[in-house]
Amino acid sequence: MIRQPGAGQAAGADRGLGDLLPKITAPTLVIGNPRDYLVPVERARALPGGEYAELDSGHVVVHERPAELWR
Repeated sequence: MIRQPGAGQAAGADRGLGDLLPKITAPTLVIGNPRDYLVPVERARALPGGEYAELDSGHVVVHERPAELWR
C-alpha cells in the first residue's frame, strides 16, 4: 500500500528511508532545492556517492524552473 504524505510532511519523512540510501548503487543525480520546505536540502545531500546539484526553487521544481531542470 502506498500512502501519500500528509500536509506538511515530507515524502519519506519518518519512514526510515535514510536507512535505504546507502543501498542505492546506481549513479544518481540528486537535485536539492533550497526553497523547498517539504524536503530540506540536508536530506537531498544525504545520498552517499550521489552527485549533488542545486536549483533555486521550491518543492515543485518541474513547474517553477523547468528550463533549468531539463537542460
